[in-house]
Amino acid sequence: MAAYVGEKHDIGGVGIAALFLPIRTPEQIKAEAEARAKAIDAMVATCPYPGSDSTRIDCAALYDAGYAKFEIVDEQP
Repeated sequence: MAAYVGEKHDIGGVGIAALFLPIRTPEQIKAEAEARAKAIDAMVATCPYPGSDSTRIDCAALYDAGYAKFEIVDEQP
């Protein structure tokens, strides 16, 4: 990604700082990796063949693609 900053970089938009995310700390990276592993383990446990390597690979791919578990709540009286 390239960023051009001119004399009037705040006109009509955001400043240069809004284009970049802060660097994640090692603790944040470790916590995200642990959360990913825990979520994949939970997904694998619900599959019919939880011991299969291909099941773990497929669940990891689903997680990395943004899969999210949704709980449908029936709010009818």
